[in-house]
Amino acid sequence: MKQLRYLVLVMFLGMAFIAVAQDGEVPAEEEEFIGDFTYERLSIRERKPVPYPSQREADVMYARRIVRILDTKEKQNLICRWPKNPLSVIIFEAAEKGDVTAYKNDSLMNFYRPDTVIDMLSQKEVIQVPDMMYPGEFKDSVVVNKFNYEEDVVRYEIIEDWIFDKQRGVFYPRMISVSPLYKLIVDGQDLGELPAFYCDWDELRGVLINEEIFNRHNDAAKFSYYDWFELRLFSSYITKEPNVFDLKFSEYTELKENPLAQLLEGERVKDELFNWEHDLWQY
Repeated sequence: MKQLRYLVLVMFLGMAFIAVAQDGEVPAEEEEFIGDFTYERLSIRERKPVPYPSQREADVMYARRIVRILDTKEKQNLICRWPKNPLSVIIFEAAEKGDVTAYKNDSLMNFYRPDTVIDMLSQKEVIQVPDMMYPGEFKDSVVVNKFNYEEDVVRYEIIEDWIFDKQRGVFYPRMISVSPLYKLIVDGQDLGELPAFYCDWDELRGVLINEEIFNRHNDAAKFSYYDWFELRLFSSYITKEPNVFDLKFSEYTELKENPLAQLLEGERVKDELFNWEHDLWQY
């Protein structure tokens, strides 16, 4: 009788083990998510951005609007050009789909239609081609060079406010907009870099939080572009501070032809922000 009981117990435990093992297997119809991984990665795709704390105007003791440039050619920013998920592709595809509004200027009021974002940046060139109907004669033909945002966009302009909240006793940056820069070329002449459009950071961060960025230390510890921006892990330099003529450093008469002096001017503004907060405290 005892042997029979032991046999029944062993059979029951064996069936339970088989059931647990089967539950751990991936059904055939769900194998598509695996790819070259051994488990499904949901930590990035299921995240939502954390709402910012409300900021009362009465608590703002000091504020300074700063414009800075993020260059993806710098070593610290190279992860923005990660071939599997480059930042330029994320932003332009989101603008094309309408997930992010492409504003015309930094006032974030007027905007482009999603289906015109790429067309307006494409370069049109008129060339002479032989006229097949009239041998020996030529006619105008328009050639459209489609804008290649994955290769042509390497720098971004960031507009942000530095705010000191006297109630909480913190001095913090709050990003306002991010705009990809492109080179405007007309008749073979390089007219400099211009913002393609402006993205409201409150909208853009809702997209970037679900976009994975390369982690050079650990493939399992995934983090998103949202984390990278919010944690201020990028390298950048200041190109504009508030002034009565609303000019960038590159437009100052005394700095126009001196890129090094423009960088030093940006460092001066950076040091001023640091020293202003530092001087508030007594040790």
